[in-house]
Amino acid sequence: MQEVLEQESLLILSIKDAKNEDTSIESFRVLLKYGADMDLGVRRYDENGKEYLYYPTDVFARGYFVSPMIMQRKRKIWDDRKRYLKNSNFLLDLRMKEFLIQSYNL
Repeated sequence: MQEVLEQESLLILSIKDAKNEDTSIESFRVLLKYGADMDLGVRRYDENGKEYLYYPTDVFARGYFVSPMIMQRKRKIWDDRKRYLKNSNFLLDLRMKEFLIQSYNL
């Protein structure tokens, strides 16, 4: 199971290194749409061979070699997705409350 999770996260990692900005951004959007886990780290190695974990949201941190345009566009996609999920959970909670109230009143 862990192997599959690392592979899914690796897909997100490969987007960071994409040369084509539009492909990078569109891939990021599609992976988020289909539920890629942004909190899943991927093992990477620096130029000295030292292992570290890379998290897909690290692309938003300063110090990574990502163009400001890509970072800004991905940040907007990320924020929109979080807002959508928050609203979805809110609507789900409302529907659940309505269901429970109706069930209780039967």
